[in-house]
Amino acid sequence: MAFQYPIVAFYSAIYALLVIYYTAMAGLTRRKLKVALGDGTFQIITEHLEKNNSEDVSPEDSRYFELTKSIRTHANYVENMPYILLMAFIAEANDAPGTKVILYIVLSAFFIGRICHGIGLHSKDSLGIGRSIGVMATVLSYLVLAGLNLYSFSRSFMN
Repeated sequence: MAFQYPIVAFYSAIYALLVIYYTAMAGLTRRKLKVALGDGTFQIITEHLEKNNSEDVSPEDSRYFELTKSIRTHANYVENMPYILLMAFIAEANDAPGTKVILYIVLSAFFIGRICHGIGLHSKDSLGIGRSIGVMATVLSYLVLAGLNLYSFSRSFMN
């Protein structure tokens, strides 16, 4: 079968590597600043209240914190799912050897990982193990799909 989408395969692969880089940078910054969820707004408010000798306040105590968790669970899924499916479509369309089995495994792992991520995000302090499992499943999905598409791209020069 002739290779159908070499340019899109190549760019989807390198874009995935950039997504992984940005994900790692965001995670490292979260860890450095000790911000488990959101953009630091809760921490800014907490610092302000502490400077003004207000009562001890925690973001998790807010009645709105569950909403923040739900929004981030949804947004994180919606940010990743279309790109994973696009990369999988490109890989399947180019039909490299073993692609179908690999795609079943990767797409199942991504799906299960996203469920784990949502459960972990809704745990205490949003730091449940499921969140880590979800992140790793997503990163590995990007890596495997990038590899499949780069392999297919390289094959396009051999035909």
